Amino acid sequence: MKIDIRSFALLLPLVALGATGTPATVTVQASNISFRDAFAACPAGTMASMSFSLSHLRIAPAPGVESDIDDANPNAQVIMLTGEGKAATVTANAAKHTLTAKHVTLVSARRAACIAPE
Repeated sequence: MKIDIRSFALLLPLVALGATGTPATVTVQASNISFRDAFAACPAGTMASMSFSLSHLRIAPAPGVESDIDDANPNAQVIMLTGEGKAATVTANAAKHTLTAKHVTLVSARRAACIAPE
């Protein structure tokens, strides 16, 4: 069996792009989901759940996780999550109800998002 090395050469940049974990953007439906329910909907290992209520970002961090919010930009807040040797960065746009992070997943009928470590 002969393998064409050119096929692998073309495939490597695509694999490398996937491996870098290009940030994903999700749109979260505004809701009044409780912090407890939002976090309970997330899988184990989640650093925090996030939701929007009345165009305000709501963060429910996991135990031992600290959140630091940079709100210098009125259109996008940057949230740094750190704890237990793990970290994640999230950009939130409350006006558009969007969250951008390397590992973000919508849960609970799109009413919350789970943020996993990078």
